[in-house]
Amino acid sequence: GGAPTDACSLDASGITVSGSGNLVINGTLAVNGEYSTDNDGVGHTFNFGNVTVESTGKIDGLAYGYQEGYGTGKGTHNGSCGSSAGHGGNGASGGPSCGYTPAPGSSYGDSQNPVTLGSSGGQSGTGQSKGGGAITINSLTGTVTVSSGGIIDFNGQDGTINNSGGGSS
Repeated sequence: GGAPTDACSLDASGITVSGSGNLVINGTLAVNGEYSTDNDGVGHTFNFGNVTVESTGKIDGLAYGYQEGYGTGKGTHNGSCGSSAGHGGNGASGGPSCGYTPAPGSSYGDSQNPVTLGSSGGQSGTGQSKGGGAITINSLTGTVTVSSGGIIDFNGQDGTINNSGGGSS
């Protein structure tokens, strides 16, 4: 119990930023995921009294998860075709037009409460996509508000060239 303390900490579950006041986003706040292996990616947690993303604000985790070639559910490839990454569910198989159908990325994490990083998609030649980041936003005393025009984006990156798989969110 008690009031939150203004603090920033890093542990095995990621970076936690806490404040007793309000967090107001009126520009772009980029939130990169952290990982060192395919299975240890973590996002970040924000704990504040109230959290507001204003109409000019954006919390950006687009393609800030697992980078190319990494992730628990990363897509696979055969050099010319790639599959999409999995996360809360399996990814999609690569296209059969390549003569080989790469297996989809496998599911991992919690599909209802995703707090793990998104995985990278399978490459096609030199193209490979990045997974989406992860964030947990907690309002300790009030509300979390996203104003009209405000954006929270933690999607995976689309496949970067033809026949490559997309990253997972």
